[in-house]
Amino acid sequence: MAWKLLETASSQEAAPHALHIGQRVYLVLEEGPKERLAIVPVVDELVEAPLAALARIDVGSWGVKLMALDSGVHVKPKDHLLIPYPGPFPVEVYDLKPASDGPSEVIFLRDHDVILLSKTATTITLVWDSSEIQVNSSITGDEIPEFNDVQAREESAETEDEDEDLNRTATAIAVRQSNSTPVPSVSREVVQETPTAERVNQLTEFSIPVGHQKDTVDNTPPPEETFVPSLDAPEAFSTAPTKPVDNTTEEVEETVVEKSAVLAPVDDSTPVSSDSQSNPAPENQRSTRKAHPFVLIPPRSSLKRPSPIPEDDSDGARKSAPKRKKRMTLHVREETTPKATRGSQGSGIEDGLYKGPKPLVALSNSGIPTTGSLVKFLKKHGGNLVDPVKGEACNILCVRDGTIKKSMKLLLCVALGIPIVTEDWLMQSAQEARFLDVSLFKPKAPTQELEWNFSLASIWNKKTEVFTGHSIYFTPALKVTYKPFSEVEELCKAAGATRIFSKPAKEAKEKETADTIILALGEEDEDAATLMQDGHVCYTRDFLTLSILRGEISLDSDEFQIKPTVANPPKKKGRPRKS
Repeated sequence: MAWKLLETASSQEAAPHALHIGQRVYLVLEEGPKERLAIVPVVDELVEAPLAALARIDVGSWGVKLMALDSGVHVKPKDHLLIPYPGPFPVEVYDLKPASDGPSEVIFLRDHDVILLSKTATTITLVWDSSEIQVNSSITGDEIPEFNDVQAREESAETEDEDEDLNRTATAIAVRQSNSTPVPSVSREVVQETPTAERVNQLTEFSIPVGHQKDTVDNTPPPEETFVPSLDAPEAFSTAPTKPVDNTTEEVEETVVEKSAVLAPVDDSTPVSSDSQSNPAPENQRSTRKAHPFVLIPPRSSLKRPSPIPEDDSDGARKSAPKRKKRMTLHVREETTPKATRGSQGSGIEDGLYKGPKPLVALSNSGIPTTGSLVKFLKKHGGNLVDPVKGEACNILCVRDGTIKKSMKLLLCVALGIPIVTEDWLMQSAQEARFLDVSLFKPKAPTQELEWNFSLASIWNKKTEVFTGHSIYFTPALKVTYKPFSEVEELCKAAGATRIFSKPAKEAKEKETADTIILALGEEDEDAATLMQDGHVCYTRDFLTLSILRGEISLDSDEFQIKPTVANPPKKKGRPRKS
């Protein structure tokens, strides 16, 4: 069994061109005295398309798909061959949009679909050669010619309707049981996936039955009950290679259980095939079983991007559905809310949504890549990713949950009262296709909070000006450890400090050190030793960071005070008393 392309010109007969699984061919318009359409196969998919290529055809275990590389590529459905009279719906030709730098449009072709090209009179017809289809059974049936097969399908519409289910994505093939095998009490359905099968579009509320179709399918669910695949489930239009079907009862039951997540329940009143009856079926009914099987493809909207939230679906179906390995990249759900109802992000009509200006997000100790789907979502919805945290350049800081670092970005956001959220805020906002409330994603660092004696929840989104009314002096030895020191100056000013300066202790005047918080490198700092000899109190560098995290300062506490050495006791100020 194989696909074939029939190339038909206006004055020539059809010339077959066989296709193979994994093959890629191009429809190329060859220039010359007489323009001729050529079918050019390629071996390596990485080879670029020919310049004169009009379309590209890919063949795989999932079927045959067509991509337009130039304008004027149309697809004519095969149904016009089966309708002997003009029905209420005219045969429409689908115009396939050419591929561009952005998303490309492809269409899966069915048996006897015709490819029309505006630049040439030659047409291409896709034909499925089912002469080699074999179904394992206890008896063999007689092969019938192709034209008898079409006639038999038209005459036995009722039998064909019994095998057709418009809500299934797998192929249903009726297998004739042996006369020696007892007929089961409950009707079973043998499922076999076929990569090259005829496709039947899902019925909509505007569909009208065709004249030769007498019955309708009762077990077709309404549109709101349609199964929506999850992120982990395989794509609905993909089918696996053909598997042989045995006649043993145990294997039949296993096949039915494995496909229970995909197939809709079968009504007991509707027989799976005509062979379930004791009487032998006529020859024309047996021929319908050898006709092309049907693959049911969901609507285009469900194929484009699956929804992460299944609606009205049974738990059993979701649990038994086959799962594939999760991808590392995040799949962003497509927006379903109309633009008119969303408005600006600051409206805050719904609970749990972001309320505020456009998010300007900075990252600190975060694993979010600066170029990826999350950043694209952020920019698409009016936000942006920023690096410096200065003034109004940033209004949200994103950190990793569970642990924090005393970085300048974190300390500056705490001092300025900028909300700090975890990475889940951006990830879940991307999944919901809208910004969520930042207060629901407060970070927690229990180890650091216990070690540093502070609480993130108590200082979250609160401006802390703990150094109001104080000047801060840095010894030269401590200043060189900050690179750049300008960020430390900006941090101190954001926390309310009136003046930040650094100079050798010998050059510092007495009035400059009054009401000044002196920060030094440690006991080995020479400037700190000089200042402590003059009676000043010096603090370690942790006094600056932890005072901002705690939201308060304690100058009398000896937690951060540098103790003077015994050899250099502090000098007492003032004149000595007379004896």
